[in-house]
Amino acid sequence: MVKIIKNGKNIYVRIPKEVTIVSGFQAGNEVIIQYNKETEQITLKKI
Repeated sequence: MVKIIKNGKNIYVRIPKEVTIVSGFQAGNEVIIQYNKETEQITLKKI
């Protein structure tokens, strides 16, 4: 399960080692989260 950590204005997502994300992400990567309210889709982009 992906853990979401809220810290003031910033929101961090921690990806545990047991989770594999196929699009080039690894555990511990920092990402930018874009949330689309209309489609309720969350997009992760590498920093």
